[in-house]
Amino acid sequence: MNDVEYYLNQTNEHVYMIHRLDMWTSGLLLLAKNPIVVPILNRQLALKIMKRFYLATVRKTTSILDNGTILDPIGLDETDKRKRRVRSDGLPSVTHFSVISQTSSLAKLKLDLETGRTHQIRVHLSHHNMPIINDPLYDPSANSDKIMALEAFQVELVNPFSFEKLIINLSNNDKIKKTALGLLFILV
Repeated sequence: MNDVEYYLNQTNEHVYMIHRLDMWTSGLLLLAKNPIVVPILNRQLALKIMKRFYLATVRKTTSILDNGTILDPIGLDETDKRKRRVRSDGLPSVTHFSVISQTSSLAKLKLDLETGRTHQIRVHLSHHNMPIINDPLYDPSANSDKIMALEAFQVELVNPFSFEKLIINLSNNDKIKKTALGLLFILV
């Protein structure tokens, strides 16, 4: 975000955070250049009008259903303050998934968050014996020289002025996607 702020300051503009990504997650990050749209987009996020989709490659030991929903509550991990874990007294957490492809040891999943808990995808998948490849906190076989296989690849939202549905997909060719609304989608 500091790099974006520096870039925009050259034209006397500022950046406003709409949502965040967990550390080590790559992909689309929605930022606003216009402070007027910030509360509108925050409301879309809170009301689940805005949707964010992720791709993850996971390790697995058994077959995975073609699609499903994980409903495990998530709370703090009392043994490691950096981590979260599934716990009965945790906050309600809902992750929807569908399998894009799978082999005997790996699966590529499309994920949709209904709630937005810290580390939610990572905790839900690791709790069900499907840790994300190279997740430094939740994959016991992680290789610290490799990037975590979790990517924010799509954001859907409603244009606050025209009410048109916008679908922004990650493109390997674009590092920054700009829209007429003054929104920035940054590839991180």
